[in-house]
Amino acid sequence: MGFLNRSRFGIARPIQQFKGRAWLNFSRDRHNARLIANYTGEYEDERRAPGQFGEKIDRHVTLDLVYNFSFNQGRTRVTAGVFNLADNEPPESAHELGYDPYTHSGLLRTWKLGVTHTMEEGTFGSLGGLLPR
Repeated sequence: MGFLNRSRFGIARPIQQFKGRAWLNFSRDRHNARLIANYTGEYEDERRAPGQFGEKIDRHVTLDLVYNFSFNQGRTRVTAGVFNLADNEPPESAHELGYDPYTHSGLLRTWKLGVTHTMEEGTFGSLGGLLPR
């Protein structure tokens, strides 16, 4: 545990000793907002000798913010989100991409906008019995 696992026959994914997620959620009436903190602890890149660049892959923290608004009796929801809010780059490693793509995303700040709508039961007539509930 705590290794990139690149040299371990390609069968083991990177395993960090500490990895976690915590969030704060606010909900009122039809509004919901959530701030999420994602943490990945440092781990060893065993392909490098001690003291060389990339010996340790640094810890990494990102923040995500997601907002939902529900209407139409709760059947329609609009979602807006910002992921990697602080625009943090992934920690450097000796990987060809310059970071560990098995653990971290190379995307910086990204935005998401979505709409979800649930149809009323019976909307599709005879197909209604075939659709999962």
